[in-house]
This record gives sequence, C-alpha cells and structure tokens, in this order.
Amino acid sequence: MSSIWETLNGIDCKKHANKKGDYTYLAWTWAWSIVKEKYPLANYQLEDDVLYPDGTMEVRVTVSIEQMSHTMWLPVLNFQNKAIASPNAFDINSARMRCLVKCLAMFGLGHYIYAGESAPYVEAFTSSQKDEYIAIMASGDGWAMKQFGADVGNEVMTALFNDAPAGEKTAQKRLCNEIVTKANGELKASLAGIQVAMDDALTDSVIEILDACGDIERDFVINGLTEVQLRQAETLGIAL
Repeated sequence: MSSIWETLNGIDCKKHANKKGDYTYLAWTWAWSIVKEKYPLANYQLEDDVLYPDGTMEVRVTVSIEQMSHTMWLPVLNFQNKAIASPNAFDINSARMRCLVKCLAMFGLGHYIYAGESAPYVEAFTSSQKDEYIAIMASGDGWAMKQFGADVGNEVMTALFNDAPAGEKTAQKRLCNEIVTKANGELKASLAGIQVAMDDALTDSVIEILDACGDIERDFVINGLTEVQLRQAETLGIAL
C-alpha cells in the first residue's frame, strides 16, 4: 500500500496551479478536494494567529491525515509576498487558506512546486521491478524478459537500462535485445510450424508444438495466432 507521501506527491498539480507574479500556488478548494477524495477522514484546524509588534500577523494551520499531523505557518502577505501590517479580515482569511495548501505540501501534495520544480518526482521503477529485471538478465531467459517488458512498458525498461552503472548501459541493452531476439525467433518458428500443421490438419503436431513450449512461451504463441488460426484450432478440437 502506498504511503500518504507517495500518493499525494505523485499527483501532477500543474493544471491546477496558478501564477501571481513570480509565484506559483494551488487553489485551496482543489487541493482540499483531492485530499478528501483520497482520505475522506482528513481534517484541518486553524491554530491561534500570532501578532507581531510591527503589526504583521502569522497564521497557523494543522492538518491531520490518518494517524499523521503536520502544522504549518505563514505570514499574512500582499500580492508581492510582503508581510502586511494590520491585515484586514480578507487578508487573514486568504492567508489561512494558503497556509492550508502549504501544510498539505508537507504530506506531498504539490511539494515540488515549493521546491521550484515543474513536475512531481515519481520513481521510474520500483525496487521489486529492478530486482526482477536483474534476475532475468542474469538468467538470460528471453521469454521472461519479453513478459517482463510487456508488463512494465517501454518507459520502465528505458529507465532500468539508464540505471545501469556507468559503462554497462550499452552492454545491458545489447544483452537484453539478444535474448529477446532469440525468443522472438523461437516464437516465429513455433507459429510457422503450427500454420503448416493446421493446413495439413495434423492435430497431434499442433499439440506437440504447444506442449514443447514453456508457460510464458505458450501464452505468446497463442496470443500470436490469427483469427483464422484460432478457428482452425477450434475445428481441429484443439483446446488453447
């Protein structure tokens, strides 16, 4: 199960970010609705405001999500992000809502905006995916690599290649391509053999080819059959 940070930090907020001058901020209505959508029992509390001798004020908000709470503070600011002396009710209310959003960033929502980044950072692959990739590479199993690549997609595969130690990236990619190419050649041969056997109505030969396949290979072979071949198999009484 993903942590609160992983869940909220992975949300791309840029479509809901607004700019005022050089500053980017999130609308509190959208930010709070997202949090409530993910965590219906989340709540926030307005803490006591702090009034300073120069007349400026600081507001504080505490947000609680599940068993975790964070408190954040923010001075009451004008449109130039300067502290306001003797702020009015509107200024204070606006600051409280901005402070709420800032506090939500402590849980991950829009955190990258405060870090000056353009998009949330999301791991390109999980540790379990990396472990599986390394194990398959070590085994040289092209069928397992074909299945792994189909499961995780091109972006993850590219990220795993790029994560290789310096000087090993090209070699890893070459090895991966070699074992997958070998599996593709075996797949092509199996499909061609099945076509010949079906054309000659040699049911036992089709079954023999399928039985010679490993589990992953068999799935790829069956998925590689055309609609016509699937109907031929049905006609021949071959259970796929």
